[in-house]
Amino acid sequence: MLASGYVELSSLLHRLWGTSDINTGYFSWLAWQLPFFAGVCLGYLAQNRPIDWFKYKWVTLAALLAGLLIFAAHRHAFLSYGIHQGILYQHADKATLGWLRILNLAILVYLFGYLIQRFPALLSIRPLAFIGRHSLQTFAWHYVVIFTLAPVAVHFGYDAYNYNLIIACAVICLAVPAFVKECRPLSSSTPFRLDNKMKVSALVGVAAILVLVLAKEEKAPMQNGELAAGLHSVTIEVSGLTQEGGIVYVEASTENAMVLGRTSGRVEGDSMTLKLSEIPSGYISLFVFQDIDGDQSLTMEGYLPKEPMGFSNNPTLSGPPNFMQSRFKLGEATTQQIRLVDYRGMM
Repeated sequence: MLASGYVELSSLLHRLWGTSDINTGYFSWLAWQLPFFAGVCLGYLAQNRPIDWFKYKWVTLAALLAGLLIFAAHRHAFLSYGIHQGILYQHADKATLGWLRILNLAILVYLFGYLIQRFPALLSIRPLAFIGRHSLQTFAWHYVVIFTLAPVAVHFGYDAYNYNLIIACAVICLAVPAFVKECRPLSSSTPFRLDNKMKVSALVGVAAILVLVLAKEEKAPMQNGELAAGLHSVTIEVSGLTQEGGIVYVEASTENAMVLGRTSGRVEGDSMTLKLSEIPSGYISLFVFQDIDGDQSLTMEGYLPKEPMGFSNNPTLSGPPNFMQSRFKLGEATTQQIRLVDYRGMM
C-alpha cells in the first residue's frame, strides 16, 4: 500500500497555467487512504462503543511532550545533536506517508480532541462551526481554491498587502460549499433569504478585503523589483557550520533574481559574521551556503543540496523556497541571523 505509484500533480495543471514555479507536489494513490480508513473505523467504534481516550493523564502528557519535541526539532532546536530538517523529512515523507508524519497527525488530533472535551466552548467559533457542518464538501473545495489562487499568488503576491489579500480571499472562499449546502433549492417556491449568520459572515469577509485594499492604497508599497533610494548595510550572523571547513558565500538578491551584492569568508568554527554594504533599500533575500568542495557553487545531488545552506528568515522548506518565504524589507542597517541546514542526512 505504502509503495503505490506517484501522480505528478503539476503536469495536470500545465494545460491551464503553463509552466510555473509552483510546487504542486505529488501523492500516492493509496498511502493516504490509510489514515482515512483508520479514522472511519475508529469513528464507527467510538459511536457504537464509546472509548475513553483521555482516561490516563500520563498519555495526554506524553502526547503533549512528543508534540513539543517534534515542533522544537522542526525549528532547529537539536542541530547540535545532528537532528535537522533533512532527517525529519526523511521520516515524514508526504507521498509515502512516513511514520513521523502519521505520529505528528495522531498527536495533533489527540490534543485537539482533549481540548474540545476539556473546554467545550474553547473552539466554539460560529464561522468555523458554519463551515465545519459541511467539512467534507469544504475539504474537497479547498483543493480547487488552492490550485486556482496559487498561480495568482505567485504572479501578484509580491508584497505583504497583495499576499494577505489573496489569503483573505482564499479563506472567504472556503465558506462557499457551506453557503451552497444551506441555501434552499432554486426550485423551491420559497424565496431564498440569508439568515443573520450568513449576513455577518459575508460582511466580515467583504470588510477584510476592503481593509487590505485600503491599507495597500494608503501605504503604497514598492512594486515588484522596484528599489527605493538609499543604500544600507546588512550584517549576517551565520550558524550551523560544519567542521569540514571551506568558504561561506552570501548573496543578496531581489525577486527578479537581480544580484545586489556578494560576500564570503573562510570557515573557522561553527559560526561566523559577514557583512554586505551598499545594498539598495527594498525587499531582498539572502542565500548562504558553506562551500566545502571549493567549486564556489552549491553542490547538488538530485534535488538535495550536498552542502549546508540557508536563507534569510530561516524558512521551513520542503522544496525550493520562493521569494515570499525569505524576503525582508531593508530600510536601514540591519542584522540577519541565518542557521544553515545540512540535508545530507536524507541521502
